Amino acid sequence: MNCVNAIKGIKKIILAQFFAIITALLTSGTALLLSLCLWLSKDVYSIVATPLGKAGIGLGLISMISVALTAVISFIGYIQASKDEAEFRKSMICTLIMGALTLIGTFFKIPNGFISTILNSAGTVFEMFVMIFAISGAVKLLEKTEETALAERGDKVLDILVVTYIITLIFSLIIRIFELSSNIKNASIIIGALSLGISIFQYVVFIKYFKQTLNALKKTENRE
Repeated sequence: MNCVNAIKGIKKIILAQFFAIITALLTSGTALLLSLCLWLSKDVYSIVATPLGKAGIGLGLISMISVALTAVISFIGYIQASKDEAEFRKSMICTLIMGALTLIGTFFKIPNGFISTILNSAGTVFEMFVMIFAISGAVKLLEKTEETALAERGDKVLDILVVTYIITLIFSLIIRIFELSSNIKNASIIIGALSLGISIFQYVVFIKYFKQTLNALKKTENRE
């Protein structure tokens, strides 16, 4: 089986996940800084004038650029990979939706935290679908190349990703509830840190499996 397009696409998909890790760190930093500003300021719009607010906004802009880069690189990767396995087209579509929701959610962080939470949560759901369809595409490629052991391992990876994404969604809702309460705002920082750790774990699991898939496909190409 010819896997040249899939190999090229998967390389870009892996690269995009490294950008996704950077995005997660930037987004968490933005959320932390802006939340601190909102707690300290009575007027939502006056935070723009504070050094902490300016730092949060600057970090947010960098985060938006990182989101865009992640989405573009992923999109190109899924386009290439879909030439050898159609399942990657679903990831390609979900990547566009996820990127749009995340960008808009980051933009709404200051004027409306509730809308931002909803949009970012929706973006997380579509990110989960991106990874599900991507793993499914990788599994189908591995089955075609008779890498059955690695293909079967894909089911375990999917289970891990789905469970961790559900936990992340629950955490995001809890953080929003805590932010609305003046007595337990500090708890949102702790949960936010846990959520960030889980997100990075998700990307690492995804990257590891796709690197294994990439190596398996390269072996197939070399044999041919």
